[in-house]
Amino acid sequence: MKTLVLGIDGGDYELINELSKQGKMPTLSRLAREGTFGPLESTIPAVTPTAWSSFLTGLNPAGHGIFNFASNPN
Repeated sequence: MKTLVLGIDGGDYELINELSKQGKMPTLSRLAREGTFGPLESTIPAVTPTAWSSFLTGLNPAGHGIFNFASNPN
């Protein structure tokens, strides 16, 4: 089985859905129609490095230790 995960960082589910309905995003619309498409819950804090690290590892921020773009020296 092949899997493609397409994440649009900062993409708003409602806006993408509306643009797709208007025919303005035909390729993304086809991918969503033929696969799975839906909103995701983010992390707290809802920032890119924290959210993607949680998505990729399955851990919450306390588990992977990434809370922002800068490192957190101990």
